[in-house]
Amino acid sequence: MILLDATHDANPLRRRSQESLDKFRWNIAKALTERAAQHQQAASERGDVDQAERWAKFAQPNANITKSPRAFFSETLAAVGALNSTSGRRHFTFKPPMLEALVAALLAPGEEVEFYRFCQRLHTELGLVVDDRTARSAGLTTDIDAGVFALNAEAFKLRLASAGLLTHYSDATSIIHGEPR
Repeated sequence: MILLDATHDANPLRRRSQESLDKFRWNIAKALTERAAQHQQAASERGDVDQAERWAKFAQPNANITKSPRAFFSETLAAVGALNSTSGRRHFTFKPPMLEALVAALLAPGEEVEFYRFCQRLHTELGLVVDDRTARSAGLTTDIDAGVFALNAEAFKLRLASAGLLTHYSDATSIIHGEPR
């Protein structure tokens, strides 16, 4: 799961989002070093000592081979607006262009859906958690207070509204639109 932090202040949700990003980055490193270890083993089995030695240095934890792909992952997320910044302590948060792409990916042009249903689709289809209802059903409110997620949902609504993707009606209904208004 990816926890999106739409707020402006540090909170437990942001910490968990930062941890998730770090975990994804290290999963990339792990996959690369495991693949290098497979190549090393295959070269050893063939008796190719030079190739086995070459792959051995790539199979080390945090090998140089892992740095560029991890950086590419983070920089790409930042460039498309999925992270708060390109450097420093980063976390998942969607900026307007990414919000537009996200809504376009989930809703057909002209389609409208209630905010919490949209949040449920974010979770079900993309593994993203924004609001308190989804967080509760995903079991995340045992260690992060549901109120943190409720504040985050309100901040997320504001971001969607400022991008022209959400309309808040007087009866407290918030509707996401399949295209900006």
